[in-house]
Amino acid sequence: YQWIDCDNSNQPIPNETGQIFTPSVSGNYAVQLNTNGCVSISECYAFNSLGIIEHGDNPKLYLYPNPVKDVLVLSDSTIVVEKIRVYNALGMLVGNSLDLSAKVSGVYCIILETSKGMLIQKIIKQ
Repeated sequence: YQWIDCDNSNQPIPNETGQIFTPSVSGNYAVQLNTNGCVSISECYAFNSLGIIEHGDNPKLYLYPNPVKDVLVLSDSTIVVEKIRVYNALGMLVGNSLDLSAKVSGVYCIILETSKGMLIQKIIKQ
């Protein structure tokens, strides 16, 4: 894995070689996978920090329970979820729902595109 900054001529991000990457600033990012000499690059995805201040009484936005057995819940029910992507530990897209009941046990990366920005969270499925 090598994470790439799409806004900086697809330059590799130093020391970002893990399966999961959480950007520290808003921007567009992709991941390059190198498996047995075969190299592929994902699409660029926008990452926008959520405007936590706009959430008033609920300064934390997260998915729960974690670990999860079946279905995840977003901590702020007033946020409109526009798109859901679920990735397995290999970085493969494996779903588009917060219902993980049919998924095997393991670590997943959930990316929610919302009306307020993007939420990326690592989830453990029991």
